[in-house]
Amino acid sequence: MKFTENQQKAISHYEYPALVLAVPGAGKTTVLLNRIKYLEKVHNVDPKSILSITFSKSQAVDMKERFSEKFPETDSAYFSTIHSFCYYIIKLYYKMNNRIFKILESNNDTNKYLVIRNIMRKINKTNSKDEDVEKFLQYYGYCKNMMIIKDFPKFDIENFEQIYQEYESFKKKNFFIDFDDMLTRSFEILNEDEYILKRIKRKYKFFQVDEGQDTSKIQFELIKKIAYPENNLFIVADDDQSIYSFRGADPSYLLDFNKIFSNASIYYIDQNFRCSDKIVNASNLFIKQNKNRYNKDVTSTKASNKKIIIKFPQNFLSLYSYLKNNINPDKKTAILYRKNISSIALTKYLHDQDIDFHSRYQKDDFYNHFVLNDILKMIAFSENKTSVGLFRDIYYKLNSYIKKTSINQLETYDESMPVLDRLLDDSTLSRYYVDRFMDLKSFFSGIKRAKGSKKIDIIMNDIDYKTYIEDSVLLQNQKISLDHLVEIYKYLFKDCECYEDFINEIENLKKIQKESIKHTSNLNLLTVHSAKGLEFDEVFIIDLIDGEFPTNIDSNKKNYENIFEEERRMFYVAMTRAKDKLTLLSPKTRNSVEVDSSQFLKDIIEIENNLKN
Repeated sequence: MKFTENQQKAISHYEYPALVLAVPGAGKTTVLLNRIKYLEKVHNVDPKSILSITFSKSQAVDMKERFSEKFPETDSAYFSTIHSFCYYIIKLYYKMNNRIFKILESNNDTNKYLVIRNIMRKINKTNSKDEDVEKFLQYYGYCKNMMIIKDFPKFDIENFEQIYQEYESFKKKNFFIDFDDMLTRSFEILNEDEYILKRIKRKYKFFQVDEGQDTSKIQFELIKKIAYPENNLFIVADDDQSIYSFRGADPSYLLDFNKIFSNASIYYIDQNFRCSDKIVNASNLFIKQNKNRYNKDVTSTKASNKKIIIKFPQNFLSLYSYLKNNINPDKKTAILYRKNISSIALTKYLHDQDIDFHSRYQKDDFYNHFVLNDILKMIAFSENKTSVGLFRDIYYKLNSYIKKTSINQLETYDESMPVLDRLLDDSTLSRYYVDRFMDLKSFFSGIKRAKGSKKIDIIMNDIDYKTYIEDSVLLQNQKISLDHLVEIYKYLFKDCECYEDFINEIENLKKIQKESIKHTSNLNLLTVHSAKGLEFDEVFIIDLIDGEFPTNIDSNKKNYENIFEEERRMFYVAMTRAKDKLTLLSPKTRNSVEVDSSQFLKDIIEIENNLKN
């Protein structure tokens, strides 16, 4: 196999630290695998003394299979995920010390989700939703990866530190180790047990790290520990593709590599074999707007006359129609978006149009969203106006100004009497409250009479619920536009006449999503995070709207620039998934309200215009 000059330089690196900055489509896996063979052939290095670390099981398996296929005559080198390697250290330590430990994960009898849910209930005195547990685990993993053990950041989880400490105590008392503990516990072992550290160092003399930009602080410290003092550390990374800060990925060490290792070599592999020159030129100029990065001048090996396509459909349905008419079923294609919510209505549309697709969407956060739950409860109450329980859950969201004492008195009435009639059965009511309760009666009667999306319109426009949502911190934290949500609800439920229809539609959509995960199709629906590391013949990036991609960021935040630069890296990753054809789509409206297009799309338009001149 013939290598480029820059690839050959990286492959031929022997001892001491090296950072290989490999742009998208540069053949980084090829470099890693061929370097193993080079070390064996030229420097007589035993392949078994080379440990190659990556961050996903599928990537580790893929590298091992490709190496065995390419070099069948060579004893297999070791390819491992960072967590598998840490598990090996932990097992070794506990076996040597005649100690026991158990893995605590979601599929065990003692389920970590249940453990955390119980702890949250105990401390917060209330039942926690699934998304609260998920959110806690995300923040917990972030702290573990960033080596934060005190002075925690301000997370939007009530009593986070107390829950964290209680969870740690539970595991210690019951000899449990979870997924995130594998990193911290193995690092502790290497610091405490000189024998195990020396044993690891005797076994492995050379260390290779794939996807180095995804490395967290604890992961880098652990790798640095086992590589010292020879520091035969070979890291392949692209700082421009670092998009996992929410997991604790901290690529700052890449920018400081020469400071950390004074004798380090840095190699640039800046030829993109994947993308056409049109895509490479535009994406390269786009990412150069970031300040905190290594400067690279990316080139392409593929000349093309296909320009980047930019379209502004009137609304989301026009966008979907464009997709339907322009997707080539014979090409491997991706529809990419910033957040999972962009896939909800699209999933229904493609299914209704009998277009087969593969999706990775598995979460229930859309179905658990408080706005959807409120809408369903209002529809349910409109059909069951005697339910005190339903009314208790929604009355304060309608700016009805009803006192709690009045709500508590509702239970004293005959169960067959409508709730609002019970409230009106008070001779001391002021004219304001009489009018307000009559308005509510009219409101719920209107919901019951209406069909499909009209029910949603009434809920959003005929009472003060919309004001409640817009003032809600919950919606602000989720950074999802209300018009986007309402647009989706109106489309999903356009044919629903009653509460039961709404529930059936939700269950049907869940079923479609689950089935799409199993499908093998040329058409793939993916978030940008899910698409990283993948490539497609054609890519459509949708919903390029200001506040959606990039997502809403408070410009007063102290780390605003870092957050915005990561958003830009995400868009760069999305662009560079496309081999031949890239289409950018920005609807003009959300729920019939005009919206501004993404700043990133404006940047690309300006770049494209400059490239023409």
